[in-house]
Amino acid sequence: MSRDNGPIYTFQVVDDCPIDSPLYRRWCQLAVEPHQHPGWLLAWWQHMARSRDELQLVLLTGGDGEVLGIAPLYSRGGAVRLLGDGEVCTDHSELVVGQVDESLVQATARWLAEQCHAGRWSRLDFDYVDADGPTAHAIAALDEVAAGHCFIEPAVASCYIELPDSWDAYLKMLSKNHRKHCRRGKKRYVDNGHVDVLSTSTGWHPEVAFEVFVALHTERRDNVDRSLFHNQCFEAFLRQAFLALVAIERAEIRALRLDGQYLAAEFLLLGPTTAYAYQSGLSHAGVEIYAGSLSQVVMIEDLICRGFHRLDLMRGTEEYKYHWACQERPAVRCQWRPATVPGLLAHSTAALWSYSKGLLRSWTAT
Repeated sequence: MSRDNGPIYTFQVVDDCPIDSPLYRRWCQLAVEPHQHPGWLLAWWQHMARSRDELQLVLLTGGDGEVLGIAPLYSRGGAVRLLGDGEVCTDHSELVVGQVDESLVQATARWLAEQCHAGRWSRLDFDYVDADGPTAHAIAALDEVAAGHCFIEPAVASCYIELPDSWDAYLKMLSKNHRKHCRRGKKRYVDNGHVDVLSTSTGWHPEVAFEVFVALHTERRDNVDRSLFHNQCFEAFLRQAFLALVAIERAEIRALRLDGQYLAAEFLLLGPTTAYAYQSGLSHAGVEIYAGSLSQVVMIEDLICRGFHRLDLMRGTEEYKYHWACQERPAVRCQWRPATVPGLLAHSTAALWSYSKGLLRSWTAT
């Protein structure tokens, strides 16, 4: 139990959330963004967790017993981590699901720190959160209220595009050369009907769409490295998550097709005002006609027409993203350890490792 500026909050840890349970339904109500939804995070848990990982869903309830928030966590090797982290790259994760008051996030972080002091867990380890988000703020604030050590280091930023009210207004945000390229490709392949645009939001069968997406993603990634879909667990996770989210209009797969041949595909997660470009795929034939760029053009115009305010290009600052008038959102890795002997040793080791990486980057740059 924790008291935060007056209100009393009760915390309970559960290790299961059946799909037909009241907890699952409450989680669905609280989840604002698709990557907070249990259809996404519990699919990750089912297929991507390791054998010794333990599910740790922390329920935050008020005085009347209502669940005000859920912290979707798991433990690995004594560390408390955010559900859906690691290889899957669940960007914009937060400690508490939903549009909750930041004080609730801080109360949850303090309770977790108290549990670490009590020996339940050894540390908090959140490998990727937004630097300006409530989770990063709450972990940083633990230095002031809990005996322990906070360790925060920069992570790879994510990129996003603020979408204006019209396609013409968006084109004005681009460079002159890129604007011409977009108009030329759209006129040549889309406006004249040569390219078909398919989407699960307009009747394309989700199972068929997923198979096309996997094939194009594998074809694209195998040109440069090994596709994630060579990992059967990842494919099973993403299939289950997609089918759960597309059924409630929280996910979408789009594709371009020319003369019966699929050229490019986009996998989107859909929030109330933000679309998240999670993954994409491109065929060899698509490369020849710049179908990747054409797919972006068609997707952005459609999102603007549907009233989305932002297109999130997710983790990574690849050069191509800046051609689309993107902005960066910084991210960090947050760790907190209690002021115990093991905690002090682990904190010193992490600080030394971070310092060594910084030196290595400096030497490489020079």
